[in-house]
Amino acid sequence: MDEPREQVKAQRTALRHVEHNRFEADEARGTCHETLNLVIVVYHPSDAAPDLNYVTPRRGTAWVSASALREGLLRLQELGRAPRFVYLEGLLPPFFRQTLVESGLELMQDDPVFDPADVAQQTKPVGRLVVYGAPEAKTKASFDERLAQPVSEKCRPTDCRR
Repeated sequence: MDEPREQVKAQRTALRHVEHNRFEADEARGTCHETLNLVIVVYHPSDAAPDLNYVTPRRGTAWVSASALREGLLRLQELGRAPRFVYLEGLLPPFFRQTLVESGLELMQDDPVFDPADVAQQTKPVGRLVVYGAPEAKTKASFDERLAQPVSEKCRPTDCRR
């Protein structure tokens, strides 16, 4: 009975290691970050490249409310950056994607993530790197309107079950 629990624990440990490495790599490229509620806004002061400007869950966060998500995305827009939310699925539940869709974001990237300690094997991913962003076909004004709408908080981690 403890084996599945140990597997989940090992998976989360590997994903936290990936998360830590990503932050270090981004900081080495000159990014800054601000913590707002349950999210971290990562941005580069002079480079608007999407991979250097995003919102991500604060370390140790098991859920990000729609209002915290909106707060982070608005801050990113204040910095003149396109709204993007990046997270590692495995640290947040798969049904979190619905919150992102309801916030007006679209899936941009969904790639497997492998355990960096298991470089030789890399046969089974430990999670997924998921990126949601503002739809390019929509204008900035229409996305701003969507962000300004009231947030539905009907699905919280304690309310939703798989």
